[in-house]
Amino acid sequence: MMIKYLIIFFAIIVASPLSSLIINYISQLLMPVTAQESYYEYWTFWGGVFIVAIYQVPIYIIVGIPVTLLIDWIIKDTKSNSNEKTYFPQLLLYTLSALALGSYLFLLSNSIESLIVVVIAVYTYFHILFLLRTRFKVVNFLNNKNTNGGEELYKQFLYALFFSMLYLIVWLGVESIQIKIVLGIIGLTFIPNIRRKVYKVPLVIRKSKVALYTSFCFTFLIFILDIQTSITEPNLNFNDVSFITFIFLSSLLGSFIYGIPVSLFSDSITKNVKKYRLHLSFLLHIGFGLITFFFLGPLMVLATLCALLFYLIDEFLRKKRIHSL
Repeated sequence: MMIKYLIIFFAIIVASPLSSLIINYISQLLMPVTAQESYYEYWTFWGGVFIVAIYQVPIYIIVGIPVTLLIDWIIKDTKSNSNEKTYFPQLLLYTLSALALGSYLFLLSNSIESLIVVVIAVYTYFHILFLLRTRFKVVNFLNNKNTNGGEELYKQFLYALFFSMLYLIVWLGVESIQIKIVLGIIGLTFIPNIRRKVYKVPLVIRKSKVALYTSFCFTFLIFILDIQTSITEPNLNFNDVSFITFIFLSSLLGSFIYGIPVSLFSDSITKNVKKYRLHLSFLLHIGFGLITFFFLGPLMVLATLCALLFYLIDEFLRKKRIHSL
């Protein structure tokens, strides 16, 4: 069961930058020259690929994983469980899901580009997932159906693929050397030997809940602030769904990519501290929030607010778990 979700996760990691690359390349071909000049004043080509890929990840997780599990449940009742023989039924189901989501976005935006983007994203994800699953079966076969050996070899293949894609995206898509260094260091914590020591499953589950709750709370605070702003300064009214969604996704990505590793690092530092653990943990969370000034500039204030919320919610869940034991 674990390897099933691992394959889905890596399919998302690979599909996000690849589909983003395809989408940006097609957009560049279809975009008028005047529009390209205006667009690339703010983004480089690889910068655009990086931004789109980052925002595709949570969408793949929130929408893609449930759809994948539903399609897997439908396919399992077919006469053959062979990936090769179920390719076209899966392709049909993923096509229907792409058309359903794409049509909904088309009705909202009245733009055919929305439908095209969804179709590209879904087809890219499906074929990568199909390839990864097929390769996993080949690995098991070559290992004389030794599932443990096959899984271990396949995990190494997935890790190599993941790190190659990660560092390629970071190097090409990010211009700031500070952000490259931070993301590179965080990426190193996923090396298997380090990951097993830092990313303990119960802790990661709790920290993931904290990251989600932090994003909700942060978005709610920004929403309240926007209401006050719209009353005092009507011209600066940002209270719409797109703005709130942008804030939520940005805080969620920051909490997962930066917040969780920092919080796990804080726990590893303070696990043997008893008297001043709360104080030291607070300083570490706030300190890493302040450090974001070097690559976020004035937005450091918002990052530090997220760090504070992350710390408070994490301590609340920690105490709640202790009392329940």
